[in-house]
Amino acid sequence: MLHSQRSFMLATIMVLCLTACAPLELSSPSASNRASTISLRATAPQPMLKRQLTPFEQTLMRKPGDLHGSQFTENKLQARLATMKRTQSADATFRQLLQWLHEDYRRLVMETANFSTDINPTTQQPANTIILEKPTHFAILLDASGSMAEKVNASTKMQSAKKAISTFVSNLPPAATISLRVYGHKGTNQATDKALSCRSTEAIVPASTYNATRFSQALDAIKPSGWTPIAASLAAVEKDVPPQAEEVHLYLISDGEETCGGNPVQLMSQLRQSTMRPHVHVIGFRIDDAGQKALKQMAEAGMGTFTYVDSGEELDRFLRAEHQRLMREWLHWGQKNGSEALRMRQQKMSELDRLLMRWKSTADREMNRMKLALRYLEQTGYPPTQREKLKQLIQERSDQFDAYRTETRRSLQAAIQKSGWEAWSDIWDEGAHQMRKAMEN
Repeated sequence: MLHSQRSFMLATIMVLCLTACAPLELSSPSASNRASTISLRATAPQPMLKRQLTPFEQTLMRKPGDLHGSQFTENKLQARLATMKRTQSADATFRQLLQWLHEDYRRLVMETANFSTDINPTTQQPANTIILEKPTHFAILLDASGSMAEKVNASTKMQSAKKAISTFVSNLPPAATISLRVYGHKGTNQATDKALSCRSTEAIVPASTYNATRFSQALDAIKPSGWTPIAASLAAVEKDVPPQAEEVHLYLISDGEETCGGNPVQLMSQLRQSTMRPHVHVIGFRIDDAGQKALKQMAEAGMGTFTYVDSGEELDRFLRAEHQRLMREWLHWGQKNGSEALRMRQQKMSELDRLLMRWKSTADREMNRMKLALRYLEQTGYPPTQREKLKQLIQERSDQFDAYRTETRRSLQAAIQKSGWEAWSDIWDEGAHQMRKAMEN
């Protein structure tokens, strides 16, 4: 870690020194045979980075303008604009503004290119003895709303969920009881069927030990069709738990938030305070930001966990990983590692948020000063046609920054998620192997 930090610091110092001293190709009256453009790229070689810079990032590695950051004052800008020829093209004016106002993005580019998405929790595996601690029930609640018919890769969300759930329950200890409840499986997701669909929740597999034929037939019969009455499903799930169960694990899988007007957060809180006191695991299957927020609130109300999965493979991997957390020795281990992984993942996400906020504040500063220059030019005789063209160029640059931040967030968040899953893969696989050995004995 210390070595990597030193390497990063050295690389950053090198790029700052190199770009600060690098000559820029600036248009000038004496350069008649050269294009009247400003090169946006530093001419000095770049140090080693974790990845190649994008073309847009390369344009940002130039030396900043002499009115960037704290060097800027409105009076300085207006003094320069006052001497600018009003007859020059909008392109030339835009290049001149960049020469003055271009912010210093070099460190931000370096930090983004070298952003580490690695998650590597390291804890010694528990002993091989894996047994259920007490009579345990597994209650599975599955979203059968119309959106579960959407395809992810080669399969629909419902097909992937069925496959992952089937593998999950087939590997549970023989003494465990299992129930499967669906919701939103009647009617359609059209307004005319909303009342019917929002009442639809059914335990298609009542509490019992695992029976492969019965479970397979029940899963095959599910057809995604309606709305998303999560609250109605939570209100009914307590009836699915047999009285002898001393420990309950509740798995709720959904690709959307409540759409029937219920209050699943309140019901989840009530379940947690009931005698059932389930261990809550909420899984969001390729769900949007608003849905993630709603499901996270639900999980928190049940003092449980929320996990986002982006594909059937990730859902299957998550459910396979759950087998370790359901056993006494592996439960302690899973909780410890799970907390550390969540902490590390959240830390990475927070680091990314802070980095992107710095990107936004720096780019916004440059854009605001560009717009200030445009307003001054509008007030001092800059031709209307040129004003509109300049306004367009400034907006295009602003859009470039917005698109860059969006793509950076998407790609790095995905990498953090992937890193987390891959870091756990060997541990989960070993745990599943040890669990099977224990059940065979």
